Amino acid sequence: MVDLHTHTLASDGGDRPDELVAAAAAAGVGTLAVTDHDTVAAVAEARAAGERLGVEVLAGCELTATVGGRVVHVLLYGEGLLEPDLADAVQVARRGRDERNRAIGERLERLCGVGYDNAAEVAGTSALSRAHFARALIAKGAVADVAEAFDRYLSSGRPAYVPAPSVSLTDAVAIAAKAGGVAVLAHPGRLAAAERDRVVGEALEAGIDGVEVWHSQHDADLRRSLIALVERRGLLATGGSDYHGRHKPDVRVGTGTGGNVAVPAGRLDALQDRLASTGPA
Repeated sequence: MVDLHTHTLASDGGDRPDELVAAAAAAGVGTLAVTDHDTVAAVAEARAAGERLGVEVLAGCELTATVGGRVVHVLLYGEGLLEPDLADAVQVARRGRDERNRAIGERLERLCGVGYDNAAEVAGTSALSRAHFARALIAKGAVADVAEAFDRYLSSGRPAYVPAPSVSLTDAVAIAAKAGGVAVLAHPGRLAAAERDRVVGEALEAGIDGVEVWHSQHDADLRRSLIALVERRGLLATGGSDYHGRHKPDVRVGTGTGGNVAVPAGRLDALQDRLASTGPA
């Protein structure tokens, strides 16, 4: 199996890099991409574990970007991302995360008495994220579950929401090109249909290389629609579970949810051929 979208403790996942690779190996995944948010910090450790367990680990990250005023996520793949200057470039958005987390904490403190320190305690050594604020809210009895935490406080438009720091989609594509890699629009199925069409159109104008077709939240109809799009436009088609370990326990590495992450081998070959044919600028 192939899984090109996974997360570790380096961002908002629940597994150490070696734990992620072990879970992938146990699930029968032969090729895995580690795509933490705005960092490639976990790739080296995951790759070392992959060498022991027989799992090929691709270098990647999930970059927070904006297009047309909308925050989107872009999956970057390529060995050049591990070069110091480019590893630093993908962390541009990450540097503003502490400021964002403190702002979220201040808002939640005023709303229900659960603040930054509570979430940081939940996070421990993990990179602090909204998921930790959600778990802190549950622990304090402010909400019943993660879904309620996001619905009431943490989702866009809710009282504790603070926009994520980001780069422009054009800059994300440029970083991928400089790394000799590719930029893929992540999980377009998480957007409302009308907004999805607009975002995909603007991503195409920005020079996006591919679209994530297979994802835990993509149903069969959407997958067919996205396959038709990528084939019509000559784009790459990728897929992954968006695995976060215990933070999203219903999403399994390799298969996602309901078997929605069955990436055909030919699609992986096309991605690897593209990566092999380019090099860092």
